[in-house]
Formats: sequence, structure tokens, C-alpha cells
Amino acid sequence: MRALIVAGAICAFGAALEGIAAGGGVRQHLRTVRLPRYSPPLGLWIAIGLLYYAACFVIAYRILERGSDRVGLLALALLLALMVANAGWNYLFFRRKALGASAVFFVPYAFLASGLLLVLVRLDAVAAWSFLLYVIYLPYAAWWLFAVRRANSQ
Repeated sequence: MRALIVAGAICAFGAALEGIAAGGGVRQHLRTVRLPRYSPPLGLWIAIGLLYYAACFVIAYRILERGSDRVGLLALALLLALMVANAGWNYLFFRRKALGASAVFFVPYAFLASGLLLVLVRLDAVAAWSFLLYVIYLPYAAWWLFAVRRANSQ
């Protein structure tokens, strides 16, 4: 029961941090930038975010439930770092409107996510499978982000 509560608190913290970092102008910012042809509507971005946090919850729960060995602590640290980095990306893209900086920031973010997946493969198959879909999505996210930057560079 404790693992469920702590995993939920970790995800709530990550989502709150992301929301604070993005600020209140997310919808407006997406309306003002030129988007690439295959851009999802805001509702689909929200669904992707919900799936991301569902995977984060599964990962946190599975790590906390199994106990704290070195690999588990590494996975938990990587998960927390990924959530903070996600908030950082939102800050750059939405609040600062720094499309170039957010594109550059995405590269280490993707490596961090890939590193987390590799640790999860060693640690827990359920957690790894729950995160795999997000990692598979990241090349599209990178293409989209660099296309947005390119379409809006003057």
C-alpha cells in the first residue's frame, strides 16, 4: 500500500512540476507557432502525457515494491531525473518560447529516457514494457520538435 501512495505522490509531483514549468499559456503558444503537417491536436498531446505518467506510475510502483538495491535506486533516480527534465523541457518550450533551446535540450532528454529503459530491462520486465511505448514515441517527438523549430526560425 505504501508503494502505491509513494508512486502516486511521485507522479503527482512530476505532473505539478511540469504544469508549473509550462505556465498557463500552453494552448495559446501552440496556436501561435507554425506546426508541422502531422501535428496531433492538443487532446492527443494530453493523452500522450497521461500515458507517460501512467508508465511513470508503474515504474515507480514496481521499483518501490521490490525494495531498494543499487539497480532499483538507479532506476528511481533516473525516473526522477526524467520527470524533472520533462518539466525543464516544458519550461523552455512553453514558458520561455525558446524553440531552439528546447530542441537542443531534447537530445539529452532522449538519452536519459533510453538509459532508464535499459536499466528497467535489467530490473523489471513489467516496468520496462510499460515504458517502451514512450521510448518508441520519442523519435516522432524529436522529428516534430525539430520541424517546429525549422518552421519558426527566421
